[in-house]
Amino acid sequence: MEYLYIEFVYPTGQAQVILDKLREALNEWDAIELGHLVIKPQKFGAVGIEKYNDILEHWPLEESEIAHETTRRSVDFDDFPTIQFTVKDLQYLKGGADHPLDVGSDEPLRELLDILKFCYTTTEERPIAVYSTTPDTPLDLRKPPITAESVANSRFTYLPWLTILPPAMVEEYGRETVLSTPAWHVDELDDGSVLLVCHNDIVDWDKDCRTAAQHIGLPSYRELG
Repeated sequence: MEYLYIEFVYPTGQAQVILDKLREALNEWDAIELGHLVIKPQKFGAVGIEKYNDILEHWPLEESEIAHETTRRSVDFDDFPTIQFTVKDLQYLKGGADHPLDVGSDEPLRELLDILKFCYTTTEERPIAVYSTTPDTPLDLRKPPITAESVANSRFTYLPWLTILPPAMVEEYGRETVLSTPAWHVDELDDGSVLLVCHNDIVDWDKDCRTAAQHIGLPSYRELG
């Protein structure tokens, strides 16, 4: 069974407090009840949510990647709580006749994006990085698309399939450049962040993010593998 993982990395706070806040907000969000994806166990269409006390609890980063200090900013991943969303049975995100509820093409995937946008905007302090890891992605590399140095400089180390670039990253790469990325989905959020999804081939990872990555000025994960 293939899984999709999406991680929200926060600059401060306690992971359990953030997780409780997200779960409470999702439980009160009427759109969840009307959609085909749910935040609870179900035969299909389930989105799981869990916590890591810090990003290092999940990723075995090198010591040089954990902390970095510049004249503008000091970053130490020991203090960065991480929330992970998990989606299984990826074929159902495509929708269509193969979906148990026979929903429109890409409709469940778009619902997932709505969930992620809702969660991104729910907490008072927003994530400093949001990124996906998929069956073909850097799970083999054992590297997320960020290091302490890249975060300190408001940059990614490569472009994942799905990301929400916070305002500082958008400005670093250029707002017009990011918004004109040749990707399946590009959406500017209320705080100036940008949700970017390279393609909608959720069950066919042979299609990569190289074109979108080159447009922004980043390598794709396939170029690092």
